[in-house]
Amino acid sequence: MASTLAHRLPVRHHCVKSSFLNRYFSSALQDNVKYDVSAADTDGYPPVKPKYPPGVWGNMNHKYAWKWFDMKNKMLSIPDVQGRLIALLEKDNIAMIDMPAMDYAIHNFPERVQELIDYASTVMVLDPGNDHPATLQFRQYVTKTCLLPWKDSKPAIYESLTLNNTDNLVNQLKQHISDHLLLESETITKTEKCFTSTPEENKKYKCQSLIRSISEFLTAKLAKDHPHLKLSHYDEDVIVRAFWSRYGIDRKKRKYVQDPDELLFDTVKDQFISYDGLFNAMLRSHLPLPQFENRESGLSVEKMAPAIEYKPSVYGQGKVSRKIPTNILAGHKLGDPCEFGLVGLISTCDADTVGKNVSLKSARDCRLALGITSTFSWLTAQANNQGFSHFVDLTYPLTSQTILTDGQNFTFLAYQLNTLELWKDDSANKTVNLCWHTDEMPLYQAVENGQVKDFNNETLQMLIKMFALAPSSRGYNMKPTITEIDASPETEDLIPRNVIVEEVVEEEKYIIQ
Repeated sequence: MASTLAHRLPVRHHCVKSSFLNRYFSSALQDNVKYDVSAADTDGYPPVKPKYPPGVWGNMNHKYAWKWFDMKNKMLSIPDVQGRLIALLEKDNIAMIDMPAMDYAIHNFPERVQELIDYASTVMVLDPGNDHPATLQFRQYVTKTCLLPWKDSKPAIYESLTLNNTDNLVNQLKQHISDHLLLESETITKTEKCFTSTPEENKKYKCQSLIRSISEFLTAKLAKDHPHLKLSHYDEDVIVRAFWSRYGIDRKKRKYVQDPDELLFDTVKDQFISYDGLFNAMLRSHLPLPQFENRESGLSVEKMAPAIEYKPSVYGQGKVSRKIPTNILAGHKLGDPCEFGLVGLISTCDADTVGKNVSLKSARDCRLALGITSTFSWLTAQANNQGFSHFVDLTYPLTSQTILTDGQNFTFLAYQLNTLELWKDDSANKTVNLCWHTDEMPLYQAVENGQVKDFNNETLQMLIKMFALAPSSRGYNMKPTITEIDASPETEDLIPRNVIVEEVVEEEKYIIQ
């Protein structure tokens, strides 16, 4: 009996303790429900950070998405255009690495971090004269440009463009070009007898001379009915330089480890790209051209984005470089009131060797690739001058026109830049840039026996339309993200005046005449 009692006592004690705990927790739970103290206790806590930042990010890693989001906010915090242009080309903003915590065990830690930044700051440099047969497909991809044949769907604005005395203008332009070609042909014939020059050099000279002659004639003749030409700026041999980032091209970044001989890498699917192009002639205005297509609907979002299946080297693109561009150029100095492009003219004479060495089709593709890359870069640099970039995307489209010629054949392009967020995949950014283009159109057939034979009136009409298309005010702020804006060219007196301050001698002011 004593043994049985000894075994039962602990059980009874356990039951009493368990019952007490149950009553305690039940009472505590009722108190929490009754007074609802949880809300008051959490008021001082910061909000929970979401996995992804605001916006659409597709398949991007959430940590890397936050880095792009932070870079956007960093750019938006810079109040002026000049500051943003400088920031775009800083190595830290190109590398976009995860900065390691300070390692006091490494005596040269800052130098080690700089090595990581230098390694990740790679730039793919596009060559204007790439003669690879697949270069057109690659240039479409890196600029995210959808090519639209002019004969199938030209911009509606050219349909509604009305010109006075078109036939008379065509005849005058025809006569002017005829006189110019005959004079140049005679001049070159005489020069060849005195100097040694190759046929290629003569063709380039004739092309540049024809570009100047056509530009000067149309600017002067059309200015009466199209006053925007009186206020425009005309330049020759203009350099355009642009910088952007494109999704789908691998870029390696070194990870920080204490042992400098141990190599660990991260790979991201965006690559920074730079392009230097030359426009033989350029016409600019203080107002932008009207948009050709709605940016939010239609062709801008319905057309399939271009794609590539292989590495860039398969398309004739060389290895990446670590040489960062020194500046971004839109064909003028920052602060020039005429900051929007109207018409750009580019000589394509260098592509003739492609036709001889590869094929005529490859030569045509190379010329078109030159046109879309140069025009995209021109508009990208113009967008940078408005405060936009690959970090801060456009809020409206920018448009421009480009004429490609070898002195006899012409191709006309109308380009609309819709987006610079090319570093996002297609699921995150469905918007594409649009480029309408004509087929190559002959201006004339030949110059023989002192005559220019078989002028093409359609080519002459396209030349007139490109120069006649007038820019206009968009009706909204073109620099919506810039807080420090220079005075408007429409209201500011751009010609500095010499202010004459009358000097009064103290004694003379009391003299009565």
